[in-house]
Amino acid sequence: MEAKINTVADEQRARDFKGPNLSPARLFDSVPYWITIQDRDFRIVSASAKLIADFGDHLGEKCHVAYKNRSEPCAECTLECTFEDGQEHTSQEALFDAQGMPRHVLAKTAPVRNQAGEIAAVMKVYVDVTEVRALQNELAGLGQLIGEIAHDAKNILEGLQGGVYIVNLGFKNGNQEDIRVGWGMIQRNVTRLSARLMDMLYCARRRSPRRMPVFLPAVVREAVELFTPRARQFHIDLQLRAAEQVEVLGEPEQIHKLVSNLIGNAIDACTADAEKQGLHRIVVAVSRDELDAIIEVEDNGIGMDTTTRDVLFKDATTTKGNAGHGLGLLLAQKVASEHEGEITVQSQPGKGSVFTVRLPVRHPKSILT
Repeated sequence: MEAKINTVADEQRARDFKGPNLSPARLFDSVPYWITIQDRDFRIVSASAKLIADFGDHLGEKCHVAYKNRSEPCAECTLECTFEDGQEHTSQEALFDAQGMPRHVLAKTAPVRNQAGEIAAVMKVYVDVTEVRALQNELAGLGQLIGEIAHDAKNILEGLQGGVYIVNLGFKNGNQEDIRVGWGMIQRNVTRLSARLMDMLYCARRRSPRRMPVFLPAVVREAVELFTPRARQFHIDLQLRAAEQVEVLGEPEQIHKLVSNLIGNAIDACTADAEKQGLHRIVVAVSRDELDAIIEVEDNGIGMDTTTRDVLFKDATTTKGNAGHGLGLLLAQKVASEHEGEITVQSQPGKGSVFTVRLPVRHPKSILT
């Protein structure tokens, strides 16, 4: 009797599984993953509903054309590997969805066999890890930033220790000149440490800047004058072009800090370029168009490659030794965004960079006219 009950129960479960609500087609479309089934020509013969919704209907197309905008198959194609050896294969890939946005995925292939046991097609399952990859990049950038800050703090502390040593030596020997020199070292490094901590706090907190009229050419001129002695020290021609009468609404101290960081980075980019010693130039310009005030900081320093440029404002990337970015650019980007503006960059290795800041002007020309 027990065996009979178990048999009936097993038959009932089998009927339930084969019911219309759990048919293979519905299972295929109900899983929360992107799935394709492809033939030996890499053509998509079937796709899950979620994949079609997010990437569009590409049935009959080759996968590398439909999802990667490639004319040729990938160099290490897991689909081809599964057709050849009948084994499962995994990979990390980047696809482009229906809006053209990149989606990072973990992919796994598995053979689909016919009744004769031959591989008739390959099923490929994609798991979206775009947010995980973004978090990884953010954490990596944060680690780089912390390393840069720690290195800078170490240098400041060494300067403080050196100043304390010279002051103590001066007191011990009754030498006023040693005391004066050592105390000057202490003051400079305390100022550096205070400025670095304030920058870190500014980047960490959420805030809305005050809205007060700021005459942009005057603020930019102050920043240029501040860096002129340093530029001369490295034989860099630092120029200012600010003939326009441009006003924005915001905090002059923060806009000054934004421009100062861009000029400082431009000087770093020039000093890192040994091939053009004595021929470096930095041009800081202020202008406007119909709606925006425009600040441009152009240098002919070492420049950046495409990889560095593309991630420059996406994480806390630091390229010390290339162009001296890191906390300074992070702060500059934050100032611009809080003033409802943006920073963009154009750069080529060996040819220099142009950083462009756009901020809403106080009186748009379209309103005045």
